[in-house]
Amino acid sequence: MSDIATRDETIKKELLEYQGNILILANAGSGKTTFLAEKLKSDSKKLDNYQKLAAITFTRNATEEIK
Repeated sequence: MSDIATRDETIKKELLEYQGNILILANAGSGKTTFLAEKLKSDSKKLDNYQKLAAITFTRNATEEIK
């Protein structure tokens, strides 16, 4: 695994554990929606009340992918 891939995986793991707001800015096809879905899944396991969980996306494709 390259240094960049290793660094990216480390950052991803840290962000999945992070509790707070996250703004993801990246190029098309970089995995933003996939990460968002993983983060929602991870956070939903930690919450007793799903009403505390919110995600905003600006495309219909991303919305369908998250469903």
